[in-house]
Amino acid sequence: MSKIAKVSSLFSLILLLSVVLVPLNSDVYADGETTTTKESAIESFEETKSTSENSEEPDTTSSDSKETGEGEKEKKSAMEEEGIKIQPLAAGEPFGPEHMRPFKRFIQLRVEYATGTPIEGLDIWMVAKETSSPAYGMPKHEFQLEYNNATQLYEGWYDYPYQFPRYYSQTYITLDLSGEIRGLEHGPTNITAPISPVTVYRKLRQSGVIHPSKDPDLLTGSVTYTLSNAGNLSLSASIPGQYSGAVGRNETRMEYVPSYGGEGLQIREEYTDVIPKYPVLYNLMSEYFVDEEGNDIPTPVSEGFIDGYIWGIDSPTATYKFGQTGRWGLVPHDVPMEYVSGGITYKYEGWYTGWVKPATLNTVHPIAVPVKKNEAFPIKVVYKSYVKADEQYFDENGNSLDGGSHDISQLAGLNSTFNGAPQNIIKDSNDDYWVYQGWLKDSEIPGTDTLRVGKPSESMTKDTVFKYIYKKATPNRSLTLTPDVSVVASGDQVTWTAKVKNTSSDPINLDDTDMRLDSVPDYVANSTIVDGVPQADSFWTGTSIPLIGPSGEITIQFKTQPTGAPNAIKETVISAQSVKLAQDIVKGQVRIKDEDSKPVPPGTDIGLENVPSKFSFEDVTVNNYSQVSLLKLSSYASHTISDGLFVRLFDDRAGMPGWRLTAKLDSFKQAAHPSRTLSTGVSMDFKPKLEQVNNPNTSTETVDPSPAGSLPTIQSTVHLTSNNTDVLVMNSPVGVGDGTWQARIPLNDVQLTLPANSGIAGETYESTLTWTLSDAP
Repeated sequence: MSKIAKVSSLFSLILLLSVVLVPLNSDVYADGETTTTKESAIESFEETKSTSENSEEPDTTSSDSKETGEGEKEKKSAMEEEGIKIQPLAAGEPFGPEHMRPFKRFIQLRVEYATGTPIEGLDIWMVAKETSSPAYGMPKHEFQLEYNNATQLYEGWYDYPYQFPRYYSQTYITLDLSGEIRGLEHGPTNITAPISPVTVYRKLRQSGVIHPSKDPDLLTGSVTYTLSNAGNLSLSASIPGQYSGAVGRNETRMEYVPSYGGEGLQIREEYTDVIPKYPVLYNLMSEYFVDEEGNDIPTPVSEGFIDGYIWGIDSPTATYKFGQTGRWGLVPHDVPMEYVSGGITYKYEGWYTGWVKPATLNTVHPIAVPVKKNEAFPIKVVYKSYVKADEQYFDENGNSLDGGSHDISQLAGLNSTFNGAPQNIIKDSNDDYWVYQGWLKDSEIPGTDTLRVGKPSESMTKDTVFKYIYKKATPNRSLTLTPDVSVVASGDQVTWTAKVKNTSSDPINLDDTDMRLDSVPDYVANSTIVDGVPQADSFWTGTSIPLIGPSGEITIQFKTQPTGAPNAIKETVISAQSVKLAQDIVKGQVRIKDEDSKPVPPGTDIGLENVPSKFSFEDVTVNNYSQVSLLKLSSYASHTISDGLFVRLFDDRAGMPGWRLTAKLDSFKQAAHPSRTLSTGVSMDFKPKLEQVNNPNTSTETVDPSPAGSLPTIQSTVHLTSNNTDVLVMNSPVGVGDGTWQARIPLNDVQLTLPANSGIAGETYESTLTWTLSDAP
């Protein structure tokens, strides 16, 4: 469809001309117990005792025993049936191992505090156990010592009730006697207390002779009792070696030497003629390092801590300080608030006493616990386990972003889920923006390995490096400038609206733009408003505009007051400047109003811009003959009288396809009574001249009245009759006519011809002149 511009105007005999254009826990723990009580220790012992006593004795009878004859076999059988009974020795019968057993002995033991005060109420047992090498499977025997208030000693009779088997070699059976203090959960380690007992050790080298009296070959020595930590507090005696010397007193002995001579059966006994004393600590406090679930964790050994270590308190009541009390030979330390072991960081949570973790930890630090009599218990310090999460920022080529200033190293709970939170947009120290692309981890290489989408959500089982990859963003903006009017009377104000928009393809801010008034000679002082907020005039001399978010814009308004000759162009130029973007410059213009010319809103690439606003003719007298009326010069400005009226059009289309300008005159109607018209024989004539406009609508606009070259064709005379018929004014064939052109109409070349007897005296008549521009020749 052709694009058509229409203009109509009024005249008196007034001709009115107008134009018409057509074309977006913490964790909970179960209450489980793991305790060692006095009763459980005894149960364990009774089970062992029962197993030992019910086990069969090994058959150690050698071929030599067969020489004793049938009677001896019967005697042995009877012995086995009797079990632990002692077989009587008949007159004249040789003495054999089946007759051997230790004599009873009375045991006394003193246990006291370091202050020398005796300790009563302990559960002390004596245990006789074979320690021969090789062992011969003798049953274990135990008995309890009772506390004697009168003597303040633990006392009891030792009577090993089992017979010894027969052996024929140079080996012998050894029974060791040891004491156990049961019912204590823990005991100190590697503490020894020497005493001075008399040890009896007998050897008989005379074959077949029994010597019930003292023998000068007895050896004496000393015994060391050791308090050891093997689940129970125990006192054990050992012989350090063989000694010669005087015979002790009140000793007992048994021995057997085989008939062929040499080393025979020997029984070692030990007892003391001095009651042993052993100083013990009152309370034994054990220290443990555990995680939130109660599992053992490595201790901070660099500070001298040992997991499960037992410290003693040697007064009836005291305050126990973890890492402070009883650290013999070690530097006291408070438990650390944080330490690292095996690549895992442990951070202090609190502590509790006993074996079961309570719902709420005690968080007091340093740890101090009041203790009372017989209140030995463990103290467990709870640490939360962490591993390291390193968040590092890189560009797409693997270079550390902004010198690593954005990198973060933090701790994450062991086996917890780490949710990385890389920023979507980063602004670096150079004011450049970077946009998040994805992530890698550990040994994966930026620029080589495929990026993981989204953000990390990883189970932390070890130290992990998270690598966040960013792409440099490209900022962009647009700048527009629009006046509120395109034509303004000289001296009137114009309101201009500038819009600065963030058109960056990345979602970044625009925050470094300064505005300038590059050419605004008619600027009205103190008229600038930014997003509704008045600004000082210094705004235009280097003040940065407010930050513009992604896809956002700001609006700047200001005023000018142009003055000048009619049809003069007044140009306003502003610019936006910034460090990161090239300078943007925009221009706007307004035309000083010409009362004799009517501006037409221009089209996109072809259109009318101006037409005469009116053709006003001189008044005429009604006559019976035809007559001519010329334009009434007093109705026009002086510049119009000298320059004439004009019709302006433009064609900016590529290829120059040509155009066509026509005009048509409607019938004249009485202004007061539009239904009353003049004859259609009224006609209008004018003689247009072709002009070319250079630099149109700018301050450097010029008009060439004598253009040269390939030009549009213009009619020398245009004759219009009032019958509304289109008449060609000028046209441009294909290949000609691009640019801006004017049909200049001198005032003295315009006339209106009226038929005889036209009109009624005293009335005004109006008609419409329509200009039409078609986009084809």
